[in-house]
Amino acid sequence: MNVFIKSIWIGILENIRDRKTTVLLFIFPLLIILILGNALSGFFEKHDIEKTKIIYQKPDFKVYKSAEVVSWFEKFLQSENFRRYFDVEFTGSDGETKRLFQNKSICAYIQIVKSASSEDEILFKVTTKEWSPGVSLLNSMLQTFIDHSKLYFVTPSGEAAHLQPQKISGLPFEVEAIALNKGQYPRAIDYYAITMLVMIVIYSIFSAVFVIESDSSQKTSVRLMISPANLNAVFLGRATGGFIFVYLQSFLIVLFSRIFFNVNWGSNLPLVLLIIFLYQVLIYTAGILLRSLVKRMEIINALVYTFATATTFVIGGYVRFFTDSEWLMKLRSVFPNYIAQTLLFTAVYDKANTVYIKYGLVWLSAAEVFLLLACIVIIGRRKRWLF
Repeated sequence: MNVFIKSIWIGILENIRDRKTTVLLFIFPLLIILILGNALSGFFEKHDIEKTKIIYQKPDFKVYKSAEVVSWFEKFLQSENFRRYFDVEFTGSDGETKRLFQNKSICAYIQIVKSASSEDEILFKVTTKEWSPGVSLLNSMLQTFIDHSKLYFVTPSGEAAHLQPQKISGLPFEVEAIALNKGQYPRAIDYYAITMLVMIVIYSIFSAVFVIESDSSQKTSVRLMISPANLNAVFLGRATGGFIFVYLQSFLIVLFSRIFFNVNWGSNLPLVLLIIFLYQVLIYTAGILLRSLVKRMEIINALVYTFATATTFVIGGYVRFFTDSEWLMKLRSVFPNYIAQTLLFTAVYDKANTVYIKYGLVWLSAAEVFLLLACIVIIGRRKRWLF
């Protein structure tokens, strides 16, 4: 039998015999998904979403051609559909608005200002402290009103969406909020199926580390080095076997949770499995690279457990995590588990967002190529083949 093929089979058998890893990567995530999905189900009910408190600052100019539209907008703010989701407080000056905005319970304020280019146009300016589901819904409802009224809309970043004004027929404030995901909403068990799978894949680093560590601890590397076998073929075969085993476990988690827990993995299961595959390859390669740089297992254990626990919390794996810290948002946006988790939620609940899906897949692929090249360079420079 070919050395590479035999080494793949040996790598699979080694992982099958490692019962602790099997429990950690397969049985434990299924149990935690079931426990958290049922224990915290109340936090994911739609009716538990509280109203968002916002401020509307009345414009300080009296005569302008869009006065009728502003009047309609103020009726829109008072409408039943809008009041269902928002508590609105009206102000009349910048000073009063900014003073009230200091209150932590106020999430955003809306201003209407003149357009510098034309008196026929006005701009809606929304200022927010941080992103939240309420702010996202506010922007969606305002955009619906503005699309109907054909005005400008200014986002928190200051970019204006230009819409040509035209004569309006009918009252535009009779609009309803429609969920962007067309009624789909993750239950607790759906949410934790994704977040716990993303977290548990990080622990497959230990399977990658075992490819090198087993020979180092059992002193079998000496026999390998004096044998006629191609060491590169042996190493790649065992690494491939280990990867096949851990990816099969991730696949079974998706399959079992879908069949027995009725978890929603979306209609495009091949895309979900592709995302998990790319993420699994990235993490597995990172494990080999980590063991090639660090020989002491106690240090590797500390690094893996610390990274998995801390980053899972920051990216909202245990509970939904919101922050107004710009540096923290930028930091977590480059975490591989954050990219994979967001990609999976996008593929399941917002599959029309092809731009982010393409971005995420490219990011994972590029990061994998970088780690793979780093592994090749480091392993190539080790004369004793890492042992």
